[in-house]
Order: sequence, then structure tokens, then C-alpha cells
Amino acid sequence: MRRVALKLGYIGTGYHGFQVQPDLLTVEGAIIEGLKSSGLISDRRRSRYAASARTDRGVHACGHVIAFDTEDYNLTLPRIINTHLPRDIWVWARSEVDPSFDPRRDALYREYRYILYGDSLNLERMKEASRLLIGRHDFANFSKRGEEFSTIRKVHKLDITRSTGNLIIFEIRADAFLRQMVRRIVGALVMIGSGERDIGWLEGLLNGEPASIKPAPPEGLILTDVAYDRISFEVDHYVLTEMRNHLSQLFRRYVVLSAVMDELGKC
Repeated sequence: MRRVALKLGYIGTGYHGFQVQPDLLTVEGAIIEGLKSSGLISDRRRSRYAASARTDRGVHACGHVIAFDTEDYNLTLPRIINTHLPRDIWVWARSEVDPSFDPRRDALYREYRYILYGDSLNLERMKEASRLLIGRHDFANFSKRGEEFSTIRKVHKLDITRSTGNLIIFEIRADAFLRQMVRRIVGALVMIGSGERDIGWLEGLLNGEPASIKPAPPEGLILTDVAYDRISFEVDHYVLTEMRNHLSQLFRRYVVLSAVMDELGKC
């Protein structure tokens, strides 16, 4: 029996989040079915399957990590596993890991990227406010209510840049994240960038002043990386090429759809 870790990506649009849910289509549910049909595992618990994170409905990923025990390491080649997965979920790297490896507990940090359309937002004001979020804070106001554990988290970096087409890119790294934490941070910074709130309001949130922050929409969020110490992943470059071609086709389709929407707005 050998333990393997896999890096995977997915387009979360058609799924009810990552985590398995009864009677709902989820990314994890599709992955587990794929691992079973490929003969890599027969039972989730016996294989000690574990995942590095859970993402909400509509959220995407390119650096998610799962791990499990298997008797046939040769079948863990990403290109083999992908024949048992939907087109919008793909495994692109693997690594044999220590039997005690847990992709959630052993993670050094997680990194997300959020893409926002924001042509009228004050980027400099948002950058100034974002510096308050760096470091260790109580992020209770930035999480979905009902957290039953500590809401203290350490944010390592939060970069905000403006890209082409009036897009604003948020890159945030932390040791771990609360539910909806990234989306609520983006939501709060948008309120500051629009002039609806000031930086003093953000300081109050970090100091525990009660507030309700509407999370930014899920479709702009991507889990880009989960990092570990002393684990080297073997990348399947064939898979990466295939998936980039597939994503390029989707991109062209959505560019045309965007232009169609623009024309319909002129009618």
C-alpha cells in the first residue's frame, strides 16, 4: 500500500461546491467516483482519502490537493485518472508521500486569486486598506456565521493589481481560511474602493465591531496553490497542454458570448 498526493484543477460553475453532499453534484463526489472506477480505491475511508480544502459552490481551482492510499501506484498517472473524470475536473501532478501525510493539516499555506470587474473603484484606497489585513487577526467578521472553532488566521500577503479590461486581481495567501473569508475580504475592500466605507470601518471590523459583509460572488474565486514542505510533485505536461487547449476553446466561446451580450444591450 502506498500513499499518493494529487494536484488537481476544476471549473466549479456546474458543481455545488467541492465537498461531498448527499444527492448533489460536487467536485469531490465526481473525483471519488473517478478514483473508484479507475480501480485506485474501493472505499473512501479504507483508503484514508483526504482533501486540502473545501471550496464553495461556483468556486474554481488549479492547485487543490487530495491524498489517498492505493495498491497500484502505476494507475495514478494523471492522464489515466482523467479518463475517469468529467472534462471540467483534471488531475495534473502526483507525488508519493509519507503514510502520515494529511493534505489539510500539513499545508504550510493556501493561496487564492479573486478576479473582479471594477472600472470605477479607487485602487489606491483599496491597497491602503488591505495592508491592515496583513498579519494575525480575528477574522470573525469575514467568515460565514456558525464557525465552531477559532477565527484567528494569519494573512501572509494581499496584493491588489489592475489588469486589462478593467479587471482587478486580488492575490491572498494565509495559513488557512475561514468559510467565505476571501470573498468577504474582497467585498469589504470593494466597499472601501467605492467610497461606501472608509478605512476606519475596516479597522473596526478587525477589532470585533459587529458588521455584516456581503461576500463577493463565487465565480471570481480560484484556489491557486496549497504549499507543503519537502514534497515534490511530478507534473504531467501532456495533461497541462490538453487542459490549456480546452480552456482556450472555452475562452473563445465566452469572448463571443460577451460580444453578443453587448450587442443585445444595444437593441
